[in-house]
Amino acid sequence: TGERKEGEGREREKKDWEFTNMISESQESQAVVTREDQNDINRFARLLNERIDTERTLRARQELLKLHEEASDELLLIDDDQSVQHVIGDVFLVSSKSHVDEILESQKSNLHAEVEALSHTLDTIQSEMKGLKSRLYAKFGQSINLEDES
Repeated sequence: TGERKEGEGREREKKDWEFTNMISESQESQAVVTREDQNDINRFARLLNERIDTERTLRARQELLKLHEEASDELLLIDDDQSVQHVIGDVFLVSSKSHVDEILESQKSNLHAEVEALSHTLDTIQSEMKGLKSRLYAKFGQSINLEDES
């Protein structure tokens, strides 16, 4: 009889756990979405799109910066008195090495500043998304999906 009561106790605990789990799942699916919640969900979606665009722009600027740095390295190999062909817009120009070096350094400086600004913007976006995600998951649990597939 002792084993029987112990077995019944385990069954009761299992049923209690299943019942509690069912209640929490049904409570999650019945959570009321307020206007503030909907605004948070919409804000998260906009931030996700903004993050994707910012990441894409950041990668492009980093690649452009890398190309400029490689061009600067190549420019070091050229004699100081040689003319250098370079592009401005759609036009090829021939200029002195020092002039092209100044242009490259200016462009690299601008690109460095742009990369820093984009990185800061990306950090800000990710921080806000993290806050929204934790607030929305706290209210809706697994009944909301805020994971991106990127």
